[in-house]
Amino acid sequence: MKKEDLTSLPEIYADLSAAFGDDRYFATSYGTLEDLKKLGLTPETAVGKRFLFNSGADCAPDGEPADIMFLGTFVRDSEYGVVVKLEGDVFWRAYKDGAISS
Repeated sequence: MKKEDLTSLPEIYADLSAAFGDDRYFATSYGTLEDLKKLGLTPETAVGKRFLFNSGADCAPDGEPADIMFLGTFVRDSEYGVVVKLEGDVFWRAYKDGAISS
């Protein structure tokens, strides 16, 4: 398995409760659209681009970052339109600063 540095990927919000299609797709949400806008993108122009998605800021009681994250790509699905496709598994933010197996 190759190691990947996640710090170089743009990070945007994803609503993890918006999962569908065997939990491999995520619908875009207001937060997703706002973060894309900050990057000068729309879901249409983001198709094929890879991002690091986060579930929103969260911390463990000891202060360690605890938001849930995943790698994903915007794809065009013939049934659903433009959606986010999950790549691999979800992970905690604590694993972001460094590298993970992909």
